[in-house]
Amino acid sequence: MNKIYSALQLMRLYQLAQATENISEHDLIEKSAQAFTTLFTEQYRGFARPVFIFAGYADNGAIALAVARLLKARRIAPEVYLFSNKGVLSEVCQVQRTRSEQAEVRVHYITNQFTAPTIPEDALIIDGLFGSEATHGLDGGFVNLAQWINGLGRELVSIDLPSGILADGNIAADRSKSIRANKTITFESPRLAMLMSENAPYVGEWFVVSLGLSNSIKEQVSSTYYYHSEQSLASSLLRRDTFSHKSNYGKALIIGGDNGYYGQLILATKAAMTTGVGTVEVACPAQAHIPLILATPEAVLSDNRAHQHNLPSDLRSYKAIAIGTAMTSSFQEDELRNIFSSYRQPLILDGTAVETIAEHTALLDVIPEGSVLLLDDKTKKSLLGMQYRDVDFIEGAKQLSSRRNLTIVLKGTYNTICRASGNVYFNLKGNPGMASNGVGDVLTGLIVGFIARGYDTLTAVLIACYLHGTAGDYIAARISPESLTASSLIEQIPDILQMLYE
Repeated sequence: MNKIYSALQLMRLYQLAQATENISEHDLIEKSAQAFTTLFTEQYRGFARPVFIFAGYADNGAIALAVARLLKARRIAPEVYLFSNKGVLSEVCQVQRTRSEQAEVRVHYITNQFTAPTIPEDALIIDGLFGSEATHGLDGGFVNLAQWINGLGRELVSIDLPSGILADGNIAADRSKSIRANKTITFESPRLAMLMSENAPYVGEWFVVSLGLSNSIKEQVSSTYYYHSEQSLASSLLRRDTFSHKSNYGKALIIGGDNGYYGQLILATKAAMTTGVGTVEVACPAQAHIPLILATPEAVLSDNRAHQHNLPSDLRSYKAIAIGTAMTSSFQEDELRNIFSSYRQPLILDGTAVETIAEHTALLDVIPEGSVLLLDDKTKKSLLGMQYRDVDFIEGAKQLSSRRNLTIVLKGTYNTICRASGNVYFNLKGNPGMASNGVGDVLTGLIVGFIARGYDTLTAVLIACYLHGTAGDYIAARISPESLTASSLIEQIPDILQMLYE
């Protein structure tokens, strides 16, 4: 599992590197500049465009000056505008200024009045004003500078973070005060701010480059934010015994389906069947039985005509139950309450089930502990309050998951998994083509299937989100994001799961 560092944690990481690996602050600046320059020149291979670098007076400015020197060594002659803090530079920045001037980099040192240069239309701008070290948004003359740079409309690459965006997810009160980058190249881990949708217009396409710091140092710096990798998930996979029976692999129940929405119920059922679960049973209205069995003959249909959705009278035999898929009308409060009281294992609650809970918040007190709630944009607002920033939704989900011992999945570009422990996990797989009907139902089916299969809740959700997003990326790369469908996701999942096993 990979950590996402806050600004303070990143500072601690660098301090440990200096203390234990004989790396000086100047070495870190050089490592950062080298890593940035390597990726930058890969991204813009063979270009012959003028480059203008705007450097601040602290760490990010020092990296920018070092980048300028490295670019010049690669026969790219940048023009640098170095901005002081009332005539003062940090010690590392002053050292890099001296090195750049010795390398005959053209550096304009701004101590007071800035006269805007003429920037050619084909120029590329590097923003090195302020990065993770910033504790507040831009102010004073830097606001005017950012607005002027943005107004040029030139292609722009930010070092570490776009100036004005804070590493830990907050942004300046007035977003127009922040630099708008086309690309951002950061170090060691993505910044939390990069994963918030409200910052997307400023961050642009982002990349992470390594400084080569040892894993032993990283292990000493704690974090509550993570993103997972193929390696960490592959090591968690369960394997089948040679002598086994379907009962060894769990039984899942999916409750849902309303008239006109049977297709989404079929998608969830098909997705669940790709997880290795022994049996998938579906409780749905009788009208859905024929289309469901024709589309998924492997499914078992619950038949209890005393209940609208043919809900089984005894739920205890199921290893995992998902409620709310492909439904338009709300559950009755007492109906959900009865399910919660008769099945005390974790449930997977989606769609209409979550909407009913948002309408009747007393249900939060009786949800079985460990349950998984999947929230889309609508249910985020109804259940967590009318926040509009991702950083607020995450904070609200963390508080609710901690209070009720739940796992809350905030669905979006980066599915975000909030745990009762306070830990938050980001799935960095997926693409805009997945904003399509039925895609969320596929995720629900994967989660209920993996939990029934025997995975613990966190591992099941992490694997489900990874497969879901990776399948989407596979289709987007080989066909088109525009042509992505929920059914095409399911078709790719077995191959991607097999790749994890290998």
